Amino acid sequence: FPMAAFGGREELMRLLDPTKGSPPIPQSGTFNGAAICCAAGVAGYGAITTEVQMHIDTLGESLRTRANALFRQIAVKAQMVGVGSLFNIHFTDEPIVDYRSVARSDRKAVTALALALMNRGIVIAPRGTGCISSVMNDADLDAFLEALETCLVEDLRVPG
Repeated sequence: FPMAAFGGREELMRLLDPTKGSPPIPQSGTFNGAAICCAAGVAGYGAITTEVQMHIDTLGESLRTRANALFRQIAVKAQMVGVGSLFNIHFTDEPIVDYRSVARSDRKAVTALALALMNRGIVIAPRGTGCISSVMNDADLDAFLEALETCLVEDLRVPG
């Protein structure tokens, strides 16, 4: 089910709050507040303990470190960046510091990689984004990295 949500500072969010009549700034959206999605989110939120968050953040850091070592090992000008459980792959050796540095990376290569990974059972977004979930473990990272290497070397033959 699709879902949309956003947040902000309390004083800004009050401008959108419909609980006390018509808000000063009305806001609507196709997927806002989908009841089933909200219920699932509330149920799932309770399962994200400090320990679970630490687990997925640690896996995320490990994946980024290992992927970047792999890129260096096979001489591919790429990098995996991110924070916590989130990651993004960029085909460039330029440091990713802002939107412009992302825009200069090879977006066609990352789209091709996403498709190649999908053909091997690994799903990331076409722009190279992905995340670690609470049910993942080191074996899942190993499988991802094995598929990543195979895709880069055999499927895409990405030059370094």
